[in-house]
This record gives sequence, C-alpha cells and structure tokens, in this order.
Amino acid sequence: MSVQQTGAPSAIRLRFGPFELNVAERSLKKANQVIPLGGRAYDILIALLEKAGEVCREVGTDREGMAGRNGRGR
Repeated sequence: MSVQQTGAPSAIRLRFGPFELNVAERSLKKANQVIPLGGRAYDILIALLEKAGEVCREVGTDREGMAGRNGRGR
C-alpha cells in the first residue's frame, strides 16, 4: 500500500486506497463520506501511516492501557 501526501504542510492530506485523511481537520473520508473516528483511533492511524511500509512493533500504545479496555493482558 502506498501513502500519497498532498497539499501544503499546514493542510496535509494523506491518501491511501479509497481513503483520504485530512491532518489539519483530523478527518477521515472514503468516497467523500466522513468516517467517524475517536481521538485515540485517529492518533494510531496517523502513527501507522507515518510508518507505512515498515513493521511496527509499537504504535504509541502500551499493553497495560489496552488491557484495561478489552479485558486482556499480555
């Protein structure tokens, strides 16, 4: 998968597959339809896109924090 950056640095948009992520507006769209994302999900998506093409061991999350949300630990 490739990530295409468009726009000036203050209005960066990342395109990948059918999606467009507007960094300044913190919005994700697919075929011009807004896809609602919570703040944490948005931050994780940005982190993954910044590492596109790389193997990510950690993406700004910790297992302890996630264990509290889904009831599973390590």
